[in-house]
Amino acid sequence: MRLHKGKGDLLARSLVFLASSFILAFCLQVTVHELGHFLTGLLVGAQGGQVFLHPFYNSQVVFKSTPGVIGLVLVGVMGIGLYLLLATLLGSLAWRRKNPLFLPILMWGAIAYIGEGIGLLSSLAVYPEYYEDITQLFRLGIPSTPIIVVSVLFVLIGLIWMALVMPTAGLAESDPFWKRLAAYLCCLPLYFGLAIVYIQIFNPTDVSTLDVRTKQLLISLVFALLLAILHRPIHGLMKRILQPRAVIQPQWSQVGFSLVSSAAFFVALFGYSTFFN
Repeated sequence: MRLHKGKGDLLARSLVFLASSFILAFCLQVTVHELGHFLTGLLVGAQGGQVFLHPFYNSQVVFKSTPGVIGLVLVGVMGIGLYLLLATLLGSLAWRRKNPLFLPILMWGAIAYIGEGIGLLSSLAVYPEYYEDITQLFRLGIPSTPIIVVSVLFVLIGLIWMALVMPTAGLAESDPFWKRLAAYLCCLPLYFGLAIVYIQIFNPTDVSTLDVRTKQLLISLVFALLLAILHRPIHGLMKRILQPRAVIQPQWSQVGFSLVSSAAFFVALFGYSTFFN
């Protein structure tokens, strides 16, 4: 497929801007999610808390002791709740801004719902071997059915949210399928692909994490394909509810700022994992 030089430049800007904005948003998601658990633990009187962060491995918060069943439930659930509340609030505020540099915050809202939706299902999958986040509710006798319903709802909200913010990176509703697919591949699939490459190079014996990231890559590829197909129908439907975002072509200066910001956050997360994990 041949592209006009001008169109090729616009596409390159959009894809690089999307990739860097998504990586920044994902690193933000990892950090704030775990800090939500940590701060909730401090509020309920948990002792000996340690925050483990890494951009490619599983991040978590570990406490030496957490007082009572209610404390365990609050640390698991309120970490998610506070994080979603913050991501929704800031994402909604960023919606009013026309500057494309707000794209990471807009994407953060989408990632929050997709990530937490999949996270809820993952927690159910490893129970009862492990209690993770939402499955702490089982200690109170709450059944799994409402959790499954909420998780599916979260994923749907996140996918719709992601589609609605893509015009901020120059992706128009009328763009051809291949361009839509390329744009969505620069998000979750790119991240999980990088994670797999990193693990295979630096820790190839970690078969468990590699297996998890491979499954996540396959799921993200399905999501990317679905969003590329449903991009136009989602925008057509949501026009009746929300004022659509105008298509904004990011300038190379804005792309550069996004690259530097995402790289700085990424390096900071790596540095934390090296010196504090």
